[in-house]
Amino acid sequence: MATLDGISQKQILVHATLVGLTPLIPFPFVDDMVKGQLQRRLVRTLADVHGLDLGMPDVKVLADDPPRSWVKGVAVSTALYPLRVVLRKTFIVLQGKRIVDLASDCYHRGYLTDHAFRERWCAPLGPRRAADVRAAVDAVCAEVPTRPVAHALRTGFNEARAATTDLAGTLLRALGRVPPDAPPEEVQRVVDDAALGGASGIAERLRRAVAEVPAEHFDDMRRRLDEKLGAS
Repeated sequence: MATLDGISQKQILVHATLVGLTPLIPFPFVDDMVKGQLQRRLVRTLADVHGLDLGMPDVKVLADDPPRSWVKGVAVSTALYPLRVVLRKTFIVLQGKRIVDLASDCYHRGYLTDHAFRERWCAPLGPRRAADVRAAVDAVCAEVPTRPVAHALRTGFNEARAATTDLAGTLLRALGRVPPDAPPEEVQRVVDDAALGGASGIAERLRRAVAEVPAEHFDDMRRRLDEKLGAS
């Protein structure tokens, strides 16, 4: 399977679990903010695992989503707000594909970023700027089929359906107590306190499911990334 050490694998799956659940947050803008904070947290964690001292600008380059239309974001978030509040558990079912898609994207990007850090591709330990690594990760994600991992994650989430519902409820209750004008650091603290422990159990289900993905899928991902970053 994947050539990930235990720490990296667990961190990627925990963060993928939480990123996947962000569409369930019923507060406009908070869902995207939490998703962004989680993605940055994952990059910082993986960098620490490999002894890579990244500044925040490089963390953002590697972690942040491409800019999207502010007007479109407002419209979508506002339109879904009543549905999220009223349906709650049912909304998990309705958002099932999006949960899996977000978790799968987070897993693939985390896996590739971890590989780049492990192989010393990324500055300051390696020859490539964070922007070069991000461009290579984006290109590989656009090329490789995501279905094998997405299917595995869907299986894992289905097996952990009760735990996923409980974790979503815990996260929503905790965020509901955060003042609207709270800084991002406070929102992240609440997410960490409320969700990281609960996400570990779900992540273990996902780990067992991802272990069934053929090793060739991950071999191909690593090969493509190395080629784009200049391996001989």
